Amino acid sequence: MATDFPADSTPPRRILFCARPGIGDLVMETPLLEALARAFPGAEVTLLAGRRAAELFAFDARIGAVAVREDLGIAEFDVLGTEEDYERLGRWLDEEAFDLIANGNNAPYPLRVAVRRRPGLARLDEDRAAEEAALAHGANGVEAIAAAARAGWGLEVNAGDFSVPERERSFWYMGDVHSSEWLGLQPYLVILPKCGRGIKAWPENKWSTLIAIILRETNCSVFLMAGNSPEDFPYLLSKWGYPYPLRGRVIFNRILWEDKIFANKRDARFYLAAAALVIGADTGLLHLAAALGTPVVGIYGPTDPAVYLPPGARNASAGPPEDGCPHRRPRSLRHPECWREDRCLIAEAPCTHAVGVLEVWERARAILPPEALNTGRARRV
Repeated sequence: MATDFPADSTPPRRILFCARPGIGDLVMETPLLEALARAFPGAEVTLLAGRRAAELFAFDARIGAVAVREDLGIAEFDVLGTEEDYERLGRWLDEEAFDLIANGNNAPYPLRVAVRRRPGLARLDEDRAAEEAALAHGANGVEAIAAAARAGWGLEVNAGDFSVPERERSFWYMGDVHSSEWLGLQPYLVILPKCGRGIKAWPENKWSTLIAIILRETNCSVFLMAGNSPEDFPYLLSKWGYPYPLRGRVIFNRILWEDKIFANKRDARFYLAAAALVIGADTGLLHLAAALGTPVVGIYGPTDPAVYLPPGARNASAGPPEDGCPHRRPRSLRHPECWREDRCLIAEAPCTHAVGVLEVWERARAILPPEALNTGRARRV
């Protein structure tokens, strides 16, 4: 157990929760946020996370404030930092007056040093041995993370609390298309071609073929969330995007975080929550959609869907044929070496490229409600 918090101590007033890196990782930790809210109802929880994850969770009722790693000068986890960094972050801890650090082992190294130099600062740390044991016994990633916190914190942590509450819904202009105009095109599917690492990406031509199948076989519209730079997808852009953002039943849109095409990050949540289905690689927004209660189809390659597919009875995964890759790490939350280097180490193309379009479509068709499928009646064009 990695806990330094006496059970009979005064309840904390200000908690710093150090999230794992990445949006998807943070979404998988939502049962831990629920556990803190339940155990310490009067405390304010400050979330320490990367900029994009912090922005998406800034509207979560369980979060009182956010601290962006980049703004603190600790964006990289594996950088040792300097004595000046340790002192600066120590002053920040003192100024914020945190009296409990939750999962400080997830913080970048310089902040961990600053925390260790304050022996009077109470801590709750996960038990990673419990996490690995849970995975070895068949737990998914969310269940394993909850098991690690339950063992390390000594608190009640329920994997079933995997969720992101959908708060008030707002209507804003999104680039060229007003949200109320888009809502008239329901039902719709969200396509997420963007992921943080190229090793997990699916080819553009396969995304385009899948979109064509969806338009032919369903009565759904398609919302392409292209990430920060839609120009990264020239083929999809030429087929479905600008200068015609509303091309038939397809909207090609951007999520520009700093430029705020989504004027409020609740909009991103809203469009994921209202979708009939979300299809994407193993990316943060796929996890966010599942936590909002939307069914998802995940396209996997280097990461194990038995671990990383978000929990949910209607969620499904598609993966490559078994290729005997020595770098893949089944039943583990540790990233494979190819993920770290962002390239396949045994072939020219990543294993995600071997996932077939029809396999993804079959998974999607099995999830969609009957009324969403085209049964021969006239379709919108």
